Amino acid sequence: MSLTIRPWSKGAKVFFNGKLVDPHQYQSVPLPLNAPHELIVELPGFKKYVKEFTVTSAEVASKKAYSIEIQAEPEIYGRLTLKTTPTSDVIYINGEEWGKRTPVQEEKLPLGTYMIRAVNEILQMEKTFSVTILENKSVTIDERLEIKK
Repeated sequence: MSLTIRPWSKGAKVFFNGKLVDPHQYQSVPLPLNAPHELIVELPGFKKYVKEFTVTSAEVASKKAYSIEIQAEPEIYGRLTLKTTPTSDVIYINGEEWGKRTPVQEEKLPLGTYMIRAVNEILQMEKTFSVTILENKSVTIDERLEIKK
C-alpha cells in the first residue's frame, strides 16, 4: 500500500512520518497498514495541517493507493465568491490550477492580489481578471467568459 502525494503549491513543505517529501511532483510513499501515521503540511500564509491516522486493510480492500484530501486553511483571510457565465470547469490562480470550478461560494483565501483565469474547455471560452482579497472582507465577482482568441 502507498500514499500518493500530489503536486502542492510552491513553498509547501510536506512531512510524512517525520520525513520531508518533495511536494512538487507526484510521488508514492510506503504506507504500512494497521500502523499509526502522521502527515504534516506547512505552507506560508496557511495554518499548519496535521493529520494522524491509521489505515486498516478493511478500509483499502483492493486499492493500491490511499488518498487524503487536504484543505489548506489561511491564517488571515478574506473570502471570494466567483460566478461565471457560462460556468468554468477550470480555474487558475496566479497560473496554478486551483482545483475548483464555478460557482465558488465564500472560499477563504489569504490576503493579496490574485490573477484569476476562468476557463470553459468545452466551449473554448475564458476570462482573465484580477481580484484583491482583504482581511475579513468578502469579494463577489461575476464575469462573462469570452471566446478564446
